[in-house]
Amino acid sequence: MDRRLIIEHIPRLRRYARALVGDRYVADDLVQDTLERAWNKFYLWRPGSDLRAWLFTIMHNVFVNQVRRRRYEIEQAMDELPAIAVRATQGEQLELQDVDRVLRSLKREELSDLRDSSGRVVVKCEFCSTEYAYDEGDLDRIYASAA
Repeated sequence: MDRRLIIEHIPRLRRYARALVGDRYVADDLVQDTLERAWNKFYLWRPGSDLRAWLFTIMHNVFVNQVRRRRYEIEQAMDELPAIAVRATQGEQLELQDVDRVLRSLKREELSDLRDSSGRVVVKCEFCSTEYAYDEGDLDRIYASAA
């Protein structure tokens, strides 16, 4: 094989690779993979046919294979990720509103049973097993909005 035949197509291959992937360094890797495959499979090229079209076809196939491989690897990685439980923010907001409404309905003296050792008022939500703690500033805000 005459190396000059392939070398004269490298600038066009680089332009096409940059158009496919956008990144200069990834494009250079794609060109290298293409040239390696072309070199190893040169016996399949039919003399007299368009070498440029053959090289571009190889590049396109290498690119498609790389995209498929990346997609498969991403899917495999996603399958390995643990499921993360995320609380619904709307439900949490409704819950907080309910707690605020209940606190507003109580007199400040009635809150003594709800205080912990640090003096904060602690409200436990049995439904969602969440604890809400309020200090005096929070209680002042709640009672001020109730007035």
